[in-house]
Amino acid sequence: MFKVIPLHSLVIAIGAYAETRRAFIAEYFPAYECVSASMISQELVGDPDRPDLNSTIFGEVRHRVGLKLSLGQRVVVDAQNLRKEDRITLARIAIDQGAPVFYLVCDPTNADPLAKQRFIQGEREIMHGDGVAEVIDWRKHTPQPIPHAKPSIDVIARQWNGVTVISDVHGMYPSLLSALAWARSRNHYVMLLGDVIDYGPDTLEVAEEIYRLVMRGQGEMVLGNHERKIARWSAQVEGGRNSMRLSDGNRVTTHALNQLGLPARKRWIGRFRGLIAQAPYNRVLGNLVLAHAGVHPGFWDNSST
Repeated sequence: MFKVIPLHSLVIAIGAYAETRRAFIAEYFPAYECVSASMISQELVGDPDRPDLNSTIFGEVRHRVGLKLSLGQRVVVDAQNLRKEDRITLARIAIDQGAPVFYLVCDPTNADPLAKQRFIQGEREIMHGDGVAEVIDWRKHTPQPIPHAKPSIDVIARQWNGVTVISDVHGMYPSLLSALAWARSRNHYVMLLGDVIDYGPDTLEVAEEIYRLVMRGQGEMVLGNHERKIARWSAQVEGGRNSMRLSDGNRVTTHALNQLGLPARKRWIGRFRGLIAQAPYNRVLGNLVLAHAGVHPGFWDNSST
């Protein structure tokens, strides 16, 4: 059975035998997505095994998990026998940013007896995801991580029947759902040209729907000016400032956010940041350039940023 792992997510790899666990991670995930205590210990002090520095090193693990998630990335934590409280601490970082959590449970066979015993003692709670995570048991499931690299025009042509381009949704959720249904009925890849939020009555729901689409590899979004404005506003508010001039359209989104409770608002902003972190200013598909507004002739050069 395949288990899809979206782009903006936290994966905690759990297993008593380090070699099996690391080989399994390397098979399915690029190295830059991985964070491990031993890797951080090696970076900081030149020694991968410093139990006397566990508290400091785990603090850096938490910091990197939060930072990578804030950039819309998938994070894979290589952990041997994390205590339940440590697993939940990491999971809460992802949950607060609106990202799903997965426990990737590796086969404890070949582990030394003490490590295997510790794993078995915690296995019941681990296999229930500690009530916060979806469990992927590699003995039963095959992970299917969504690739971070955006598909080329040739890949899209092989996997999809075409491309549907949608522009300026501006918070109109029923219209978005209608357009997506049209695209899906034709097995189309979806490209959104920015300005998906503001003005319309369902601006938060629209962003959530597009977040799910992008993180599951079914489409992409390029940045519009309204996404950039709300991103700056949210950063200001979190920093204790609120001096930005807002348009009537912006105020629809900020008002909707202010109506949410703090946890829900943090989750929405976390997912929104993840979405825009995945969004370039323009996207080149073959001889086609997709952008929200102005297109410079240099955009036709694939090396253009």
